[in-house]
Amino acid sequence: MGAKLSAWGIHSGLRVWELLVLSFVLQLGMLPLMAQEFHRVALLGPLANLFVVPLTGVIVPFGFVCLGCAGVLPRAAVWMAHPLTWLVIAQQHIVSLLAKIPRGNYRIPGPPAWVIVGFFVIAVIAVARLRNQQQLRRSEACGLASVLILAAAIIAVYPFRPLVRRGELEITVLDVAQGDSILVVSPKGSTLLIDGGGAFEGFRGREEHWGPDPGEEAVSAYLWARGFQNLDAVALTHAHQDHIGGLTAVLQNFHVARLLVGRDTAAPAYARLLTLAGALQVPVEHERRSQSFQWDGVDVDVLWPQVAPDQVAPLAKNNDSLVVRLKFGDRTILLPGDAEKQVEYQMLNENAPGFLHADVLKVGHHGSKNSSMPEFLGAVSPQIAIISAGEENPYGHPHAELLERLHAGAIRTYRTDRDGAVQVLTDGHNLRVSCFVDCSGREPPLAQAQSPNHHEDQQQ
Repeated sequence: MGAKLSAWGIHSGLRVWELLVLSFVLQLGMLPLMAQEFHRVALLGPLANLFVVPLTGVIVPFGFVCLGCAGVLPRAAVWMAHPLTWLVIAQQHIVSLLAKIPRGNYRIPGPPAWVIVGFFVIAVIAVARLRNQQQLRRSEACGLASVLILAAAIIAVYPFRPLVRRGELEITVLDVAQGDSILVVSPKGSTLLIDGGGAFEGFRGREEHWGPDPGEEAVSAYLWARGFQNLDAVALTHAHQDHIGGLTAVLQNFHVARLLVGRDTAAPAYARLLTLAGALQVPVEHERRSQSFQWDGVDVDVLWPQVAPDQVAPLAKNNDSLVVRLKFGDRTILLPGDAEKQVEYQMLNENAPGFLHADVLKVGHHGSKNSSMPEFLGAVSPQIAIISAGEENPYGHPHAELLERLHAGAIRTYRTDRDGAVQVLTDGHNLRVSCFVDCSGREPPLAQAQSPNHHEDQQQ
């Protein structure tokens, strides 16, 4: 009896070891594709498979038996479905428990093409040698294994620097459909993400979330494509869903140093974001009107909101938006969130003539007719206006009246619904504008500048 138990134990141990090794090899082979397509490294994948694979081997055939019985003995099928449900729930709990282990799985940018190609070239050479039944010398086997492990480590760690232009201030208005998300990169490479977009459909004021999450599918994907893993700051202009919704994914996917907010609100989405920030140990800082500071050579002025530190709004409002002015060298950029005409008039009354001037204006409230009023446009007097709006959105943004104002002021206008993501680069003197979609033929000609990933215009 003891010998049988011992043999059974050895056999079971070998089966577990076999499953663990096979799972490890599969995870290793899939690592480049998982990182490239899903931006995920699952270190605990082999361990999870020790439990998930055997359970799946029971659940799948048992499920087909239940389906077969349902047409003949429905009552019996119902009773059989109970243990099947318990098995599925157990499988989900195991995966959820392992997923909560810190760094058990994490998100990364997609690896460079040369790393992926090198990984698979070495893998194909090793497999080809084994299939031809050629005896691998120990040194050759160690060499191939070392290169594979090195390539896997490079993919898993991602030691590469993000793609930024040193010495230039970058503003990229991302295409997040009907919402806002703006990436700001300082001349020294520091990063600030303003808003994260957010899926919203339904009646006004309701926090419904239908369809893809722009924070995951658009914002995170763009940041990963640039090689970013960390964000020095994330700012929320106001807690409307089309601005706050995508920030959940951003905080979960990236190492965020601090979260900047304006006016506190009792909106549930805002409370959830602060709770998540607390769980991730992201400090929350409040920004108020008249705050000014230097950021890597960029002068930053907070022009709005004007509220007491302990004042909490019952609902999120456009006119509570964080309004930020950035000045680098001779160039100024104004980012007003969704601030409407009431705030525009107050800023006009409270600031000296010429203070609101900006070379680049991110048009307020997605091009609504209630923002960017003639007096405000006259004071700002921008050369370039950028509108963030969704294609065929139900609100009619950008409004025809607003477009007419911009046209009357001879302001060059770019739109995310038409041009895709819009990027502005400045060295403090020159301005360069590039679009994801070719936007060079619709406006008066400018001196052309080449960009590897964008169609680019230059303005002196």
